[in-house]
Amino acid sequence: MRGPLELIEAGELHALALDGRTQELPLAAQADFARLPAESMSAEAWVRVDKTTQWGGLIGAMQDNGEYERGWLLGFKHDRFGFALKGTGASGPMTWLIAPQSMTPRGWHHVVGTYDGHTMRLYVDGESVAESAAQS
Repeated sequence: MRGPLELIEAGELHALALDGRTQELPLAAQADFARLPAESMSAEAWVRVDKTTQWGGLIGAMQDNGEYERGWLLGFKHDRFGFALKGTGASGPMTWLIAPQSMTPRGWHHVVGTYDGHTMRLYVDGESVAESAAQS
């Protein structure tokens, strides 16, 4: 954990508020890529983005050293949600799925990235918005 963490009221529920710069909640001290899903996976988040950035991560396990990329990420690029994946059977960089529509600033969104071993899919607020079969 880095920085003070705060729960805020979100209607009848509570949410963890992170500022995107000084706070983080790591789920592991170091990514163990041998333990990443090998065939299929889903990542899901209910999020409210108050300020967009060029690249924003919601949850993931990835390594990006320029030309060398691996892992996965559910996040956003500017004002659009995205899901990135680099499979072991594919050459080249990570495949990014980017939603065609902008997120609502300060609005709550349900974002899901799935991969079934053949097709990546990105869902925003219950609608399928992008898919690709580029990774394996």
